[in-house]
Amino acid sequence: MNSEWHDAKSSMKFFYRFIEEKVVDGISFGRLEVRWPNGSTGAYFDVNRRTYDDLVKADSRGKFLNSQIKPNFKYERIQEPEQDEESNSGSSKVSARQSQEAPRKKS
Repeated sequence: MNSEWHDAKSSMKFFYRFIEEKVVDGISFGRLEVRWPNGSTGAYFDVNRRTYDDLVKADSRGKFLNSQIKPNFKYERIQEPEQDEESNSGSSKVSARQSQEAPRKKS
């Protein structure tokens, strides 16, 4: 299991890591965690290892994330961006866990 953060090195500056959670019929599945430029962190669930490996090998990791990961995997925000005291005073807290269902591909 490799849970080290990696720099996407793309114009859409983000960091990512894959955390293996299960193996089914020899195929590794886990969550792809992404740390965005604003400091928030989220996870895409049930990502198979091959998709993760394709992300790592992609010429543009940002384009791959947008075209292959975002539309096909459930996403949940894990951590909101950190804000300084001045910008946070008087504002209401947003739930730290927001999720959205990704549309499923038609077979």
